[in-house]
Amino acid sequence: MNPINARFISPDMRRFLYIAAVCLLAILVVGRRTRLLGGPKAYPPLTIESLRNAAYFDDVFAREGIRLTEGLFESRETPATYRKVGLEKAAFGDMDGKPETKEAAVLLWTNTGGTGNFRFICILAPGPKGDPQWLASTHASIGDRIKVQDFRIVDGKVVLDALIHGPKDPMCCPTVSSRLVFRLDGRKLVKVQP
Repeated sequence: MNPINARFISPDMRRFLYIAAVCLLAILVVGRRTRLLGGPKAYPPLTIESLRNAAYFDDVFAREGIRLTEGLFESRETPATYRKVGLEKAAFGDMDGKPETKEAAVLLWTNTGGTGNFRFICILAPGPKGDPQWLASTHASIGDRIKVQDFRIVDGKVVLDALIHGPKDPMCCPTVSSRLVFRLDGRKLVKVQP
């Protein structure tokens, strides 16, 4: 004998149970399909620590790129190929128009053995395991021995406030306040008017 006798279930209760069963089945099927197909990916956010140990690529760093370790990279293969690179600042925000993920703008300095310290900006996005993935960079130095005062992402653009060299400034001591603004254009960061 069936413990639930259909005669004692009202038509409204039957309708409710039918709808509940269909909804539960739909949730199970969609959930399983999403797992099987990969579904939308929500990658872990980038951190300063992940950026301090990330790989950076650009013509500046050669085709094979460089990998920072604790924020530094140093190559001493020969005096002609000496290069030291370090992470100076990082900012997080939306650079690609997809607000569900925040990219990182990273300000790197590089020295090739002389007195110059050249600055470059790279954009990285979060990867599947929270590992930074290179997106773009400036393809030329944005300055030698500039003094960076502020570095941030605003409205999808990298904004850098710095003291740069005036016509009579010695290389050690820039005095001219300047704002540099860059936007993402494919695999490049291009300078725009502030």
